[in-house]
Formats: sequence, structure tokens, C-alpha cells
Amino acid sequence: MSRPGDFDNMIGTDFALAQSLLSPPGALRLDDVLSECYQTFGADERDSECGPPFAVLKFACHSTTNPTQHGFIRMYIQIPYDRTLRSSREIRELQAEDNPVHKEYEALTTLSKSKCSKCMATPELLGYGQGRQGPEAYVPNGYITYVAWQRVPGSPLDSRFFWLEENRQYRDEVRAAFAVAYKELNKYGWQPAIRGPRKLIYDSFSKTM
Repeated sequence: MSRPGDFDNMIGTDFALAQSLLSPPGALRLDDVLSECYQTFGADERDSECGPPFAVLKFACHSTTNPTQHGFIRMYIQIPYDRTLRSSREIRELQAEDNPVHKEYEALTTLSKSKCSKCMATPELLGYGQGRQGPEAYVPNGYITYVAWQRVPGSPLDSRFFWLEENRQYRDEVRAAFAVAYKELNKYGWQPAIRGPRKLIYDSFSKTM
């Protein structure tokens, strides 16, 4: 299973958080799938250092008790080995494993303001957790790991706008903001793993990242 849309049935559903930081308490309603990525392989292709196949999903969401509170939730969901998707539920359940460590989950929960009150380089968390899939899921009793964070002011960096000749002052401001954020993360033993400028959110009004 590696087709976009495999988890579209989750859109519009309410997702309860094991560790909820919502105020007032409630669930997150999943509004839309923003990205999907699948790590797939057969059981005979797995090496000793990697976990089982999994899907990485990013949803836009909002609080069911405060519709003005918008955010995002990333889910890591175990999926079946190649060529076993149509196997019986009992066979797929035999593939179920414990939650492996996903770096983004570890970083955000460690650096969240609820745990590191002085770290300003990460968004405020809405909740997080680790659990098991239900009996009708792709891998019954398989793992699911998730972390949700609040939407922050600003927008992703546009590399074309960034490098326009007339935007020298803007580039200097972005570089200064990045240096501050980098030092904040480094204080807690982390460094950003950047996969392109659009992963950086810069607020031109507060000049922060």
C-alpha cells in the first residue's frame, strides 16, 4: 500500500489525544490530508536496524472545543509488508510491533514548551501519544505514534523570493532569525534536519523563526 488516499477515510473524524494539551480539553478534528509518505518493503527485505513498514501522514486539524484553534498532526502508522495487504486479519495482526522511535516525535515532545519553557524555536504542542490500531485497521494492534502542534504565525520560506537581488535585507533578517532558532535548539542538544527551505516557517512581522 503506497497510494495517496489510503487514509482519506480519516478526514472529518475526531481524533482523541492520549496526552492532550488542548484548552479547553477536547479532541482534534482532522480537516485535510496535507502530505503522505510510505516506507514500504517486504518481510524478506527488512534488515535488523529498521522497523516495520509505516506511513507518515500530516493532517490539518482544529480543536473540537475551540474551532479557532488550528494546528497540524503528524501520524506514524504501521502498515503491512508488501504483498500482505489482502491477507487475513489474523496474518496481518502477527506483524504488529511496538512503537519505534521517530525523531520528529522525540524532538517535539522533548522541546515543547510544556517541558522546556525557555525554548522558543518549536511550536506549542496540542498533544501527542503512542497507541495501537483497532481490529479493523491495516495492521490490527499495530503501532500508531502521533504528535500535534499549533499553527504558528508566518509562512514557509520561498526560495525564489529569498534569492531575488532586491531582497538582501530580507535575507539578512531570515539568516539572523535562523541563527537564533539554531542556538535555541542547540542548547537542548538538538539540531535542525532541514529538507528544503519550505520546512522553515518565518514570521516577517516579528522577525522570528
